[in-house]
Amino acid sequence: MPPVVFDSSIYIAASRIRPDAALELRRVAGGEPIWQSSVVLEELYAGASVKNRHIVERFECDFGRAGRVLVKL
Repeated sequence: MPPVVFDSSIYIAASRIRPDAALELRRVAGGEPIWQSSVVLEELYAGASVKNRHIVERFECDFGRAGRVLVKL
């Protein structure tokens, strides 16, 4: 099964619907493993308001614990 990596634009569009909607994107992946790009994390941190920063922090923690953060050297 191919892994899924969402671009920051997907997370931003989801968060405009509801601040925590991006956390539910697992359903869109249809059961495929989801990975997070370190670049996308940085973009989300850069655009997050103080009020919604905890959502990005949760992403980072969840993907970090799962060992699914992509970092290109």
